[in-house]
Amino acid sequence: MTRGARRLARRLMLAVALVCAIPGLAHAAPVKVSLTFDDGTSDHVQAAQILSSHGLPGVFYINSSRMGMSGYLTTAQALQMQAAGHEIAGHTVSHANLPTIDEAEQRRQVCNDRVALTNLGFRVTSFAYPFGADSALTKQIVFDCGYNSARDVGGIVSPTGCAGCATAESLPPRDLFSVRTPDSVKVDTTLQQLQNSVELARANGGGWVPIVFHRICEGCVTTSVSATVLDQLAAWLAAQATNDVTVVTVDEMIGGTVKPPVAGPAPGPPRTGNMLLNPQLTTIGVDGTTPTCWQHGGYGTNATAWSMITTGHGDTTAQRLSVSSFTSGDARFISRWDLGTCAPTVAAAHSYTARLWYQATANARVVIYYRTSLGGWVYWKGGSQLPVASAWTQASLSTGTLPADATALSVGLSVRSTGTVTVDDLSLTDDAGATDTTAPTTTMTCTPGPCPTATWSKVAQTVALSTSDTGGSGVTVTRFTTDGTEPTTTNGAIYSSPLTITDRTTLKFRSWDGAGNAEVTRTAVLQVDTKAPFNVAITAPAQGATVTGITAITTVSNDDVGVVRTRFFIDGVFVGSRTKLPMKWNWNTSTVSPGTHVLQVSVLDAAGNTTFSDVVVVTK
Repeated sequence: MTRGARRLARRLMLAVALVCAIPGLAHAAPVKVSLTFDDGTSDHVQAAQILSSHGLPGVFYINSSRMGMSGYLTTAQALQMQAAGHEIAGHTVSHANLPTIDEAEQRRQVCNDRVALTNLGFRVTSFAYPFGADSALTKQIVFDCGYNSARDVGGIVSPTGCAGCATAESLPPRDLFSVRTPDSVKVDTTLQQLQNSVELARANGGGWVPIVFHRICEGCVTTSVSATVLDQLAAWLAAQATNDVTVVTVDEMIGGTVKPPVAGPAPGPPRTGNMLLNPQLTTIGVDGTTPTCWQHGGYGTNATAWSMITTGHGDTTAQRLSVSSFTSGDARFISRWDLGTCAPTVAAAHSYTARLWYQATANARVVIYYRTSLGGWVYWKGGSQLPVASAWTQASLSTGTLPADATALSVGLSVRSTGTVTVDDLSLTDDAGATDTTAPTTTMTCTPGPCPTATWSKVAQTVALSTSDTGGSGVTVTRFTTDGTEPTTTNGAIYSSPLTITDRTTLKFRSWDGAGNAEVTRTAVLQVDTKAPFNVAITAPAQGATVTGITAITTVSNDDVGVVRTRFFIDGVFVGSRTKLPMKWNWNTSTVSPGTHVLQVSVLDAAGNTTFSDVVVVTK
């Protein structure tokens, strides 16, 4: 039977089944079953062969960027499966967890997958959410990209749970863009349980039962089914045609025309300067461990633990990997693989240099990956093993001329032994661009401002440093000293928060950028005086003295900076002041009546601190 004849026969069977669903026209509740397979792994060739041997169609949701990669279907294999009557459907470009990424990236993942599959010759109308994860926005995007339906995971009674859920998806589905299924088939799912899912639907009014498979193997992963169980299920389903059980594709179930493909938003042009986003790892994702625009990865047998620490190279954040056991493979910290939100776009035939700062007791090396035109990621180059380093050390690796198919880059560290590795301040720059020889600049602000220079402040100063780098490599670290010594890459404190200055301080500071340029050391003398004048006293006339005529009131005082004004009071009334030595006031006693009089002075320093003397009582 030709593919067209098989499709026509299935559509006729579906039409008959829908007629039989009308009350009074049939004694059995019809059940539609779709056998769906996620991720496009190479073992799906065997799944398609098993189904074809029983005259059944399957639905294969494919990540277009993985086609032709090791362990995945080739384009030729998938086209042969389509020619045999199986449906090829979309599953995002690179198996993205859609609700966790921004809208533009979601549109690239969903739309560009359909564009790529369509351009390869596939009839693409159906979609499945990776991880069964969706949202209202995600569903709208799937619709906008031209799909006729989208399959979820869960929502129907399963051997592992969902008690009280529906026994089947309704006909037609209650939500075309959230088609319900039993839970994914797992390694311990039995043939009887799979059959029960169908029988349960028959016993409760019928409906649609899409079954979700992943790998076809003997227990290779948790979400797998053996070829034997799949073959037995297919044979059983093929024999159920007389019991109103029909196996259909999702496209046959939903119907609708094939809409034109719609491309997602294009990524931006190559960035200038440091092309990486969040290179200092200061913005952390919702998991509290992974910096935004970065990811953890790896393979093999090893035990790893990732954490954020507060003693970074250029700030208070850095990423640390601890490997407690290592047998094979590696553990990686690399910039995020996506289609443009984070991954930096590269120019054809250019070369780029990745740089990073690290501390390590484990074996580590710089690694570089590139994104292909289909959106898949390919390992490109790894550097030599880095020396063990207890202090912050910079490492770099050049890509050399990239292949013509490279559209974006991902860089980071690969670790291949037990131990720890800490990484911070990563950069990626275009070797074809102008060499960055411009040093960054650092500016200082004070609160309260302006920063004190020639005058004294009597309050503690809060000092903030801000940096800029017109050379484009980005500032990687700012260091300062408060004892007047020269800040270097190993001397001085790393600036991470405003400084509080409580005394006269010679502050020196400077910044370094990703290209290794350092600004000339900048110096600021912060004049802070919080100590009032002391030893303030009237030295003449003496306590209890008798005064007549013109009497000189003389004073003494001390201050750690210097006295700027002495004020004189007679009987509590201000009579005058002096700002220069000698701090003396000539008192004309004829202006006061006979009797006792009280003398006092106040002394003011440059910071505005004031001290009053003890009173001296005299008699005229």
